[in-house]
Amino acid sequence: MSDVEQEEVVAQDRTNRPTKIPTRSLPPKPVSRLAPVIFSAVETPKYFSTLDFSKTRVFVEALNTLVSPISNAEVAVGGDLFVFPFDLAQNKALLQLEVVNNVRVKCCLTKSETEFRGKITGVPISESEASIMSLLTDQHVIKVHRVFFLENGIKPHQRS
Repeated sequence: MSDVEQEEVVAQDRTNRPTKIPTRSLPPKPVSRLAPVIFSAVETPKYFSTLDFSKTRVFVEALNTLVSPISNAEVAVGGDLFVFPFDLAQNKALLQLEVVNNVRVKCCLTKSETEFRGKITGVPISESEASIMSLLTDQHVIKVHRVFFLENGIKPHQRS
């Protein structure tokens, strides 16, 4: 396969899945159980997908100097950089970054870290959504929505 064909295969492969950016050799650490911190370039949308591999690696190495060593970073299909922290302290440090390697960045948590959905069952139909909400305020619940399942085409609370 010629060099041109190999470049086309690599470019084609990059669009189909996130690119993992290897970092310098470090002793093995446990896998992160935290959701990634998302890095977006402020001035340039999809910035990280426009960089070639070596420039992305330079950016990740700059992150290594600012925050304790990064072991896993991936360029997402949308052009953002996902950086996986090992602990909450590193997570907090990553979220506070504003400039990395002369690039203004916006760092945020994933939707799964900022919004949770839960389901509770066995709540009496007589309880209103407002009363359920008042009971769950200490758990930082911001919205309650009652879901009814049809039984023979009739909502359970409409049965006579």
